[in-house]
Amino acid sequence: MSRYLWAVGKSAEAFKPGDTLADRYLCQGLRIFLDVKPTVLPGNLDEVPEDFLPYLKLSPYQIHIPQVYDWVQPNPGTSDVVLLLDKAPLYTAREFERRGIRSQPNAASEAQIFPSIAEVWQTETPLRQLHWLWQIANLWQHMSDEGVASSLLYPELLRVEGPILRLLELRSDAGGTPSLSSLGEIWSGFAQAAKPPSQAPLQQICQQLLQGQIRTSEELVTVLDGVMGEVGRSQQTRTLHIATLSDKGPSRQRNEDACYPDGGERGAVTSSPPAAPLVIVCDGIGGHQGGDVASNMAIRSIEERILSLQTDRLTPTELSIELEKAVCAANDLISQQNDAEQRFDRQRMGTTVVMGLVRAHELYITHVGDSRAYWITRWGCHQITQDDDVASREVRLGYSTYFQALQQPSAGSLVQALGMASSTNLYPTVQRFILDEDGVFLLCSDGLSDNDRVEESWEEVILPLLNQGKDLATVSHELVKIGNTRNGYDNTTIGIIHCQVSGATSPAIVQPTTAAIPASTTVQLPTRPQTQRVDTAIFSPTTPQRSSNPVPLAASDAPTVIPKPSDFVQPDRDRSNNWGLLLGIIGLAGILAALGVVFFGQFDRLSVSQAPSSPENTPEPLGSPQASPNPAFSDPPSLEAGAVVRVNQTLDVQTVHPAENPDPAPENLATILEGSIVYVVNDRALSIPEQDGQENTTWLELAVCSSNALKQLGEGDELPNPNPNPVAEPESTTIDELPPAAPSPRLTPLKQGDNSWVRESTVRQPGFLSPSSQNDQRACDTVAQQRTPAPVPQSDSSPDEQPDTSPAPEAEPVLPGP
Repeated sequence: MSRYLWAVGKSAEAFKPGDTLADRYLCQGLRIFLDVKPTVLPGNLDEVPEDFLPYLKLSPYQIHIPQVYDWVQPNPGTSDVVLLLDKAPLYTAREFERRGIRSQPNAASEAQIFPSIAEVWQTETPLRQLHWLWQIANLWQHMSDEGVASSLLYPELLRVEGPILRLLELRSDAGGTPSLSSLGEIWSGFAQAAKPPSQAPLQQICQQLLQGQIRTSEELVTVLDGVMGEVGRSQQTRTLHIATLSDKGPSRQRNEDACYPDGGERGAVTSSPPAAPLVIVCDGIGGHQGGDVASNMAIRSIEERILSLQTDRLTPTELSIELEKAVCAANDLISQQNDAEQRFDRQRMGTTVVMGLVRAHELYITHVGDSRAYWITRWGCHQITQDDDVASREVRLGYSTYFQALQQPSAGSLVQALGMASSTNLYPTVQRFILDEDGVFLLCSDGLSDNDRVEESWEEVILPLLNQGKDLATVSHELVKIGNTRNGYDNTTIGIIHCQVSGATSPAIVQPTTAAIPASTTVQLPTRPQTQRVDTAIFSPTTPQRSSNPVPLAASDAPTVIPKPSDFVQPDRDRSNNWGLLLGIIGLAGILAALGVVFFGQFDRLSVSQAPSSPENTPEPLGSPQASPNPAFSDPPSLEAGAVVRVNQTLDVQTVHPAENPDPAPENLATILEGSIVYVVNDRALSIPEQDGQENTTWLELAVCSSNALKQLGEGDELPNPNPNPVAEPESTTIDELPPAAPSPRLTPLKQGDNSWVRESTVRQPGFLSPSSQNDQRACDTVAQQRTPAPVPQSDSSPDEQPDTSPAPEAEPVLPGP
């Protein structure tokens, strides 16, 4: 298998196709390298630089986030470091042609980057558009915790591989953690270009983000769940096929694995299963001590609990909790059996578990241990569970890269499994996936997944299932055969969920179409004071110190290691020299005590002097692609009468004078579309003192010189109806799950020559207006000559005669009678 890597660092762009880095990595194109020794583990044993840690700690989300593969100094003796990322969103036209996916060949490089979300946004279905944003919302809090949430605000970093959103690299929150309102600004552009029936709900969600009504990413996910539920039911239908098969293999006397549904030696194949089909795979631990007993106990317990649920009445959060409870209940059942039979330590029986539950357009994957789940589409094969073993734990805690951790003797030993202890110390993982395209979810024990057998064979064995070249039973038996012949030392068990989606788009790398995405898809991120440099890429500016071994795990952080069955046989230790060692330690202690008596009296006269440490010269931080500054977020231009300005964001205005009605009805509201040119007719249309000494509310009178209304609408589209009839709206746009928010009526875009009023405080916010060009000035000459300031209607009372609105004195509290 070819391994293409994405390079990050100042000097990464200096390499040209054909250049070699560290005698191993061959440059294929701009920042794309090929590992010419993919079967040899990277030999870098240096301590992982601190700036790389977000990649490691986010390894449970490696389906979205690339992982550290290696880092190299192209110029020894300098601080320049090139970080090489594995699992980056890269593909080759050759492999896509083999899978039947249309792509755009690139003569400059064999490997290419997947398109950005903005480039393909308008070519996808409404559910796919929502699905991408839903993945961003799910990643937001995890990435905020690691200080890299800003990465989700750069559309050029957000790449899409069919249904999966993938980041090209990470950017640091150098100037502070961004808020969800920043996400609302980014999404506003996508919402305007979204397809019905998701457009209206997305616009409402963006408004709620900007107004702070959605305060957490969990709330955002909940809102998107409601929208996707409506769209998923109305736009697509799904057909499911499931299969399971288990085999003891050529080397084992008994089969300690178990699966549900259980079809015996011939396996089980079911088409159009029940409303909430369930597939479970368990790999027993304990050998002759009862691994087969534990795996079958887990299957029966989980099956009974899950099938008794009314899943259609549960929210996604409630269902996830129930899945965790089902696994914990099975764990306690096995653990109590171990306690009753007085099994301790390695005598305890246990099992891993991985299971999939389908509900409508969702698939829930739950797992404990090292039995895995893979998601296979025509785009690729992705491992979607992270093993609960020592190597993965080292990565997740930020102690080493995965390839460094694999060099430890106990790398494959489990750190948790069912039956080892009480469920208070068990941490099942529950993930949720959206089914918006044909795909296969493979659940399997390590009898198949060991040695990357799934990654090696999925194109040959599983991909034909998606292309209707094989049936499910044939695929099941071929996978078990691979486990038995290419591994062969363990039982092999598989479970397959094949989902066919009608109404989905055909996989293809389409020609990018970015013209229809509004320019508001970039925002100005918070920055540090100018006295500090901001390094937006995640890598170390200094050369790490070499160590002979990976950083050890602190004893206080080390959970109990559960060995795999292959680790149970341990060599006997030689205890013949224990007494000699003990006597030697006692003698050494006596000598040290005598020396202490001699020097104790002189101790207070000893002093240790240290040379003052000079500050080290901090090298220049390594650079990375910077987002180009957005002119929409420069300082606001002058708003004096006669000024001509450009509108950078859609601006809601009113068409009646504010003195007549400062809070007009919807029919008196309108909008000035992004890109329009406006002329400030009167910079003091109304100025009234507020209460309590606050500043006056100042209104501006604006005239539209050049409207962008026709540019925002496609050919044949109609202008939005200012008074939409709720009855005429399609059902799919009415989302009951949306939290309450102020209604957002569809406003009529103003045309050239139209007049309007807006609060000055609104347009003074960064991003709304920018200075005009000479062409913009000429566009307003005619309008300016025709316009004169409108008279200001007299209010009923002068500023000195404002009605008394001070609060009335509070009444004395009335105590209840006896």
